[in-house]
Amino acid sequence: MFGAHVYTPEIWPLLATAGLVVALGLYSWPRRAMPGVRYFVVACSFWTLLLVGGIAEIAAVDPAAQIAWHTFQLLWQLPVITAVTCFSLDYVQPGRWLTRRRLLLLAAPPLFFALLILTNEAHHIYWQGFVWTNGVRALPASAGWVTVGYALLLASVQVVALLWLFIHSSPHRWPVALMLAALVLTRGRLLMEPLAPHWVMMPAGATVMTLFPPIAYVVTLFGFKIFDPMPAAQQAVLAQMAAGVVVFDLHWRVFNLNPAAEAMFGRRRAAARGQNWAQLAPGAPPLPDLTQQPRAGLDFTFARDSMYRYTAVLSPLHDFRRLHIGYLLLLSDVTEAHQAQAQIVEQQRTLAALDEREHLARELHDTIGQVLGYASLQVAAISQLLEDGRLVPATAQLARLTDVLQEAHADVRQQILNLRATPAPHQPFFTAVQHYLEGYTANYAIGAQLAVDAALTAETLPPETQTQLFRILQEALSNARKHGRAQRVQVTFTAEANVLRMCITDDGCGFVLDGASTDASHLGLRFMRERALEVGGRLSVASTPGAGACVAVEIPQKEP
Repeated sequence: MFGAHVYTPEIWPLLATAGLVVALGLYSWPRRAMPGVRYFVVACSFWTLLLVGGIAEIAAVDPAAQIAWHTFQLLWQLPVITAVTCFSLDYVQPGRWLTRRRLLLLAAPPLFFALLILTNEAHHIYWQGFVWTNGVRALPASAGWVTVGYALLLASVQVVALLWLFIHSSPHRWPVALMLAALVLTRGRLLMEPLAPHWVMMPAGATVMTLFPPIAYVVTLFGFKIFDPMPAAQQAVLAQMAAGVVVFDLHWRVFNLNPAAEAMFGRRRAAARGQNWAQLAPGAPPLPDLTQQPRAGLDFTFARDSMYRYTAVLSPLHDFRRLHIGYLLLLSDVTEAHQAQAQIVEQQRTLAALDEREHLARELHDTIGQVLGYASLQVAAISQLLEDGRLVPATAQLARLTDVLQEAHADVRQQILNLRATPAPHQPFFTAVQHYLEGYTANYAIGAQLAVDAALTAETLPPETQTQLFRILQEALSNARKHGRAQRVQVTFTAEANVLRMCITDDGCGFVLDGASTDASHLGLRFMRERALEVGGRLSVASTPGAGACVAVEIPQKEP
């Protein structure tokens, strides 16, 4: 039936096309779980059989063999078209447009027309006969023209589906354009074969119409990777991620925004495209300069307005050739985290204030309370001396009591001054220390100077640490005034090896250090040690009679 065949160079376009189609099928088979791919594999299988029939027809020697192979090709034309239509519907809207019922309906016409082709010799309603015009060509009968019309109807369905994808998905526009071009060429050839056979059978026209469709699909599959889940996953991540993504070109103009960035800036992607950073976020500071670090990213935090705060990571973009093509800005909304941190700081301030009240109560009990108790006993003793008529001893005790009460009054005034000088939330810590030293100098005529390491800022000190250091400073200055009779005081803050060190040095009379008895005899030293321990630090005292004293506090700092 199929007769003898001979080699002819005319088969090479079809052989090349068949090789491309087989490669497409083999590439797609491992990805058959992706939407539409299994129908594409079926289409490649039918397409390969169609091409094999074309190759055999060209190589056939006798007319009967050519007719047989041409009939073989007619059997697979409509199955290829139907499979490609199923692929398009399932790829564009997986599981929505191509239901099981519609799939059965689409499979019925190819089976029906295949039956008509196989039995055409009995009824001649599919083709009337064959003619030779640079090859075999069937003369369509009524069923043949119905097949052409049905194929064009399926083409219309494909065009509608692909145009819908073209409109609704910008990443798919180039692949859809290639598939539409292949669709127009293949359906055009199907219509032109019976109407303009001379042009279709020309070597140049036949080669173009044969090779272009598989080349278009090769570019679509290998170039745009439409069957690769990674681009779709990347698009889904960009669309669903909470962080905002802004892509700039080399001139710092906005090229693209993801939905989260659109919500952050209140602008649609189309409206923002072409704007610079100042136009996109008028209240935000300028972006850092990456010219000094072309391959590194920069991490910074900024407040776009009083309501929102963001952490931003700015990085350069490079293509596969390592050429600089733009910039990527990743924005994370840290407003809630910033507010939570502010609440934590406020809670720490509140706890520090409560703890300070407890300390103050203990100090008042151990100092002013004891003084008042002593004064009460002295008043009773003086009253007894007066009753006994012993005026001289009574006068002497009254003088001592007056000195004690005056000192107690000075201590109360200093406690009030200390409370008023406590660092406020809106006032930087070192500014508060400077103001206190200025008041100390003005009140007691004792020169006080402050030196702060340039690496230290108030933000590096937790609120509780600030409060305790301030109280230790006040107690040390009080001791220098009352007990040391100092004329000058130097206060220094330094940071070394993650340790904060505060030193208060005076030029007073000093005293002898004798271990534990020192804390017992000097309540102020004991209070200072307790305060240092509460923030995880330690206090040390160095003093020599006649050479002043130095109180040092060391507090370990957490690494940033």
